[in-house]
Amino acid sequence: MSGNVRLRALVIVVVALAVIWFIGDRYGMRAKDRSYRDAVLRIDTAEVIALGVVPGRVSRTPWRLERGRDAWRIVSPDDTFRVEREAVLELLAPLAHMKVKRQVGTMDLVKDRYELGDTTAERLLITLRDGSSQELLVGKSTFSPKGPWSHVNVPGEKEVFVIDGMLSMATEKSVPEWRPRTVVSGVPAEWARLHFVFPGNDYSLVRGPGGTWSVDALEGDSARINKYLGSMAVSEAHFVAVGERVEGLPETHRLEITRSTGAPPIVVRVFATPDGRNLLHSTCNPDNVLWFDPQRETPRLFRPMANWLKGSTPVGPPM
Repeated sequence: MSGNVRLRALVIVVVALAVIWFIGDRYGMRAKDRSYRDAVLRIDTAEVIALGVVPGRVSRTPWRLERGRDAWRIVSPDDTFRVEREAVLELLAPLAHMKVKRQVGTMDLVKDRYELGDTTAERLLITLRDGSSQELLVGKSTFSPKGPWSHVNVPGEKEVFVIDGMLSMATEKSVPEWRPRTVVSGVPAEWARLHFVFPGNDYSLVRGPGGTWSVDALEGDSARINKYLGSMAVSEAHFVAVGERVEGLPETHRLEITRSTGAPPIVVRVFATPDGRNLLHSTCNPDNVLWFDPQRETPRLFRPMANWLKGSTPVGPPM
């Protein structure tokens, strides 16, 4: 066979392969993968009044988040308490933008791989203000370079989709994990006065003009104080003391934060238990009593007056 004939045959083979690839890409599985809809569901999260989760695993407890006039509450067969808005947003945020990242297959083929079966998926029921509802099966989460993904399916439909966000992790939370551990939350710029009372100390930090601070009429280290307030505004305890009460216990530490807005003060109190442990209660988290570790938490929340004076040496851990 001459060189020209061989070249012609090779060109024909290459063209044939290219045609086969084009047909498969345009009309085959790859085309199906690219032709999915742009959103799994479209939900106005401002209209959501309840979010319920029925776990696939029988060992886990179902729960329901209900929107109240000024707070969300979680309701389960064994408990009910207020939850923080920021925690609810972890569940609402992915629902507001359920844009499909990709379609990974159909339920009959991939439901076990992505934990969307009857005994593994979390069934999310979304109730809207007009009385209508939407359901979503939520499976396992994976991580991409741009953040977490969740695998979901609309009951009755075949396709399994991937969406951005922490929906899987939020629906997998147990009831105790929703219980707030907040010690202090708020906007430091609105704090006008902080009054501390604890062994050996009874003093106030008072905001002055231009973001300056005084310590019982003495000049304070304003930069150090402002940095401290920023960390305090997001402070949390490690553990909730479920079932514990503070009524009748002696108070050992107290912090009262007066706000310039006229809102009620934030009050944090620490109590000693008869067995030598410590409990904390905060008006920022009124439904819960928290465990307080004096060795770790006292230097973070209750520092001696001298720590805040201009020119003094800092006391306590870095802020």
